[in-house]
Amino acid sequence: MANELNRAIQNLLDITAMQGDQISRMRESQQLANEQLRESMEAGNRQLVSRIDDLAVKIGEQSQSIDRLTLTVDRMAGSIDRLALSVDGHLKVAEQQALTAMELSKLVATQAATVNKLLDRVAA
Repeated sequence: MANELNRAIQNLLDITAMQGDQISRMRESQQLANEQLRESMEAGNRQLVSRIDDLAVKIGEQSQSIDRLTLTVDRMAGSIDRLALSVDGHLKVAEQQALTAMELSKLVATQAATVNKLLDRVAA
């Protein structure tokens, strides 16, 4: 019985040792997997930060382009406003010239009538 007890104890010790070895290997495997995961996440994070930085640069460049376009549009709007004022001024001058031409036409008609009256008086 003592031998059987010693064998059972030895078997338990062997099983315990095997389980300890398995646990150690599992721990090492888990540590290796954790290290690989950490390295992978760090690499992914570096790539993400790099892409974000590139995107920030592109956004900055686009913002500058939009600012330049805004200035160009503002200058064009100012030019259009000045052109519209100039056209309005020319239209007013043309209207005044049309009124003057009408007055001159009336004056010519009045003078023609006066000349006709004088000619009629002279002929009579």
